[in-house]
Amino acid sequence: MKITFPHLGNVYIAGKAFFEELGQEVIPPPRCSRNTLEIGTKYSSETICLPLKIMIENYIESIEKGVDTILITGSCGPCRFGFYSILEKYILNDLGYDVDLLYSI
Repeated sequence: MKITFPHLGNVYIAGKAFFEELGQEVIPPPRCSRNTLEIGTKYSSETICLPLKIMIENYIESIEKGVDTILITGSCGPCRFGFYSILEKYILNDLGYDVDLLYSI
């Protein structure tokens, strides 16, 4: 299993250490760039907020580097973040990516 997760600030450092301690191969998400926003915007609804667009591109680029498992964050909070895991799954499936999705709430 090669796993990744969204690039949320410095959280990727702890995430990488955690999964490696569990014996998993981790491919950290790429740092955000102009390309991140362009690709994320291309595959996301224009009305969706910036964090989802960034996460989608993080996942796409990680899949292209060999990731087969993605830890998707989610929530039941007051904004769209509560629906991210569902939207991300549909977007990735529509793009033809066959990866396992692990949900974290």
